[in-house]
Amino acid sequence: MTTTTSFGTWNNHGDRTQLTVEATVAAYISGGSSEWLERVNEEGHFNAMVDAYRDAINAALPDGVTLNGNEFYGPYYAENHGWDEDLNDELGQLNITAIIETIDLAAIVERHDPDLINQDATLDLGAQWHTLTIGDDIVIDLPVRVNEVIPAALLREIADLALTDAGWERTGPWGTPAVALHTPVTRLT
Repeated sequence: MTTTTSFGTWNNHGDRTQLTVEATVAAYISGGSSEWLERVNEEGHFNAMVDAYRDAINAALPDGVTLNGNEFYGPYYAENHGWDEDLNDELGQLNITAIIETIDLAAIVERHDPDLINQDATLDLGAQWHTLTIGDDIVIDLPVRVNEVIPAALLREIADLALTDAGWERTGPWGTPAVALHTPVTRLT
């Protein structure tokens, strides 16, 4: 059995200006409108952001080291440290701060942003390539040229796979084809 010890607190390694992971996420999103912040809290998106951030931190930490609450724990004895020395700081201690800095909190917040979770997807049947647009910003070129003869059902299946690969899922049926197909989508979390 491995003996564990505290490696320090969130305030020591994660964010020297905040005492908790929750406070760090709250400070990060505090620039949002009051209406948006209210929806984030009331609809459970804040907790999802915090949980995803904690999960990302724990996934990035080496085996045997965890963030539990606002405390980091790991093996007490050096012979039980199973990580590469390049993860250590200049004092020979695990550089938890550097590990946390590799995590993109902005991407986590975006993945749980209530304004971005539910969108409309448009499968454009024009131009040279078929393209899939999610909301206003995400454009995915599908690997199907317009001049290729492909059944509509297969094209919708390819679009569904592209949605999944991009982290989305369809929540309704594809609309009737004309120049484009439309469907509601939600972000996978």
